[in-house]
Amino acid sequence: MPNYSESLNTPSDLVDLGRIVSSYGVNGSLKIYPYSEDKSILLNIHDCWIFNNKSKSCAINDVNSGFIFHHYSIVSAKTHGRFIIARFSEDLSREDANALRGYTVCVSRSLFPAANDDEYYWIDLIGCMVHGYLGEIPCSIGVVSNIFDNGAHPVLIVTSESIIQKNHKNKLNTKDILIPFVKSHIISVNLADRCIFTDWQID
Repeated sequence: MPNYSESLNTPSDLVDLGRIVSSYGVNGSLKIYPYSEDKSILLNIHDCWIFNNKSKSCAINDVNSGFIFHHYSIVSAKTHGRFIIARFSEDLSREDANALRGYTVCVSRSLFPAANDDEYYWIDLIGCMVHGYLGEIPCSIGVVSNIFDNGAHPVLIVTSESIIQKNHKNKLNTKDILIPFVKSHIISVNLADRCIFTDWQID
């Protein structure tokens, strides 16, 4: 995720949620590739900010010389296979929409709808430390690096790091551990402390 340079009236808590891949149809709708399989935010949010990560800002009022963000309202959004088809309120032509190809779509974290009890946005789980057990001893397993849905439930991809000795030299070894995000394995989630407690046993 890029480090954002805050422009005038641009929220400081923007989260990358997808990328515009092309226009869709003839009315200026946009085809968006969501970074997560959890599409709920882009389908239910009404305000977004987009930027072209290939172009740096040269605006006079941008003292940080960062990216130029453009605010748009989303009046409609629907799923289309792996993609989302969104219509911005601005009167975009098909050519205008095509000109936005490659732009990153961001949403302010403060605008996310409140999650229900025992429900979590995937973006909030990524980066959390996962704790489990080694036998009967509590231990840290690793950090959530990604999440996917296997059709039945979400699965945490937990990246574990360990130091191994090879040729008399220490080497960092990483591996991914897949942990189902279901009540039978998840004991509790503490987003304030960025921790997930599980009953998962590591070898």
